[in-house]
Amino acid sequence: MTLHHDLHAAGYFFNPRFQYKDNVHNDGEVMRGTMNVITRLARTMNERLDAMAKMERYRMKLGIYGGYDMRCAAQRLTPSYFT
Repeated sequence: MTLHHDLHAAGYFFNPRFQYKDNVHNDGEVMRGTMNVITRLARTMNERLDAMAKMERYRMKLGIYGGYDMRCAAQRLTPSYFT
């Protein structure tokens, strides 16, 4: 998988419009590509582990990622709002 595809996978994973759909599609390719991007961007192992923990909380919709407000915002706001 090339960097170009990894960035697309990470973009898909972190796009709230896709992540908050009932049938989100986080298969092995999406997760692997997202992890490849994190590995390339993180400078230390601690940064990688922190990013992976936050990524898991986002995927599981825990804490601030799990409220009704976030689901509503993901449906109504444009993707550029979240960047």
